[in-house]
Amino acid sequence: RLFNVGNFENGTFTLNDSFTPSGVVISGLKEASQAQEAAEKLTAYAVDNQKAFSSVLLDAEGTGKFDSLEANGTLYLLTQAPDSFTDIVKISPMLVVLPYQNTEGESVVHAKLAAKYEDLRKEPEEGAVILSKVSPDGDVLEGAEFRFEFKKYDTLGLLKEGDEGVFKDDNGLYYWEVVYEKLTTNVYGQLSVEHLPFGVYRFVETKAPQGFEIKNPITEVVVNQKGTVTHDNEVSERYVPAEGYAKLLTVENAPVQISHPESSEPESSQPESSQPQPSKPSQPSDNTKTGDSAGKYIVVGVVVGVSLVAVILLIVLGKKGKNNKDDDDDE
Repeated sequence: RLFNVGNFENGTFTLNDSFTPSGVVISGLKEASQAQEAAEKLTAYAVDNQKAFSSVLLDAEGTGKFDSLEANGTLYLLTQAPDSFTDIVKISPMLVVLPYQNTEGESVVHAKLAAKYEDLRKEPEEGAVILSKVSPDGDVLEGAEFRFEFKKYDTLGLLKEGDEGVFKDDNGLYYWEVVYEKLTTNVYGQLSVEHLPFGVYRFVETKAPQGFEIKNPITEVVVNQKGTVTHDNEVSERYVPAEGYAKLLTVENAPVQISHPESSEPESSQPESSQPQPSKPSQPSDNTKTGDSAGKYIVVGVVVGVSLVAVILLIVLGKKGKNNKDDDDDE
């Protein structure tokens, strides 16, 4: 804001009728500290009594321009609006006269002022997360890979509901912004992320450790407390909370289930290369003729036939011998 507060004539500062009631004495200003004190008192009076002012909004480069100002030895008060980013920056009020004499004695009506300011922003509120990957038995799992994403709301109205990757909750439309790719758990089944502005994040598991499968691929986490991460003093690769608080997450993987075909035969403990193979019809070798093989089968058939005939003859002869014995006994 810019206030017209007085004049500079014959080497003396005077207040105009609008600011004379403030009681601020500016007639003997000679030191920068005196001018600064007067500017602060005049600012308080202007705000409390709602004095007329001109205003300008600073651009992206932090500059603003006041046009069409009186330059007849006019005394202006430049100050920050009481409702303008006062929690972020404090701009010191200042007095300026138009025109003024530059170091070369020239009368200048286009003043370029660099206002003093104090940055009131505190250290950024950032948190940290330590994720541990384990099996159902609690064993740590190395080699799990994750993508880490931030839940980002549409504050500029650029998203459209129904578009791919656009979601909605009670706070409005949002999407997931990738922060890190391929975060991998170490030998202690851990990974860590820090310097995270407060908000909602999620881990998306993209690769399970060898011998395991992804059980629940998405794990959300809310970061709302300050904290950092460090390594354990005794175990260099193990993550532990350092200053403040770090979120601790545990994500479980399930072992890969291997299905076996049903079989009534007991499984052999022999290696696969030594498993017995199913019998196949013998193939004739180069030096064996098909006729020779047939002859072998015929011989076997004859032998079997002879054996059967012999058994039958024995049975018949046995019966005859018994009958003859019976006849002798009858005589």
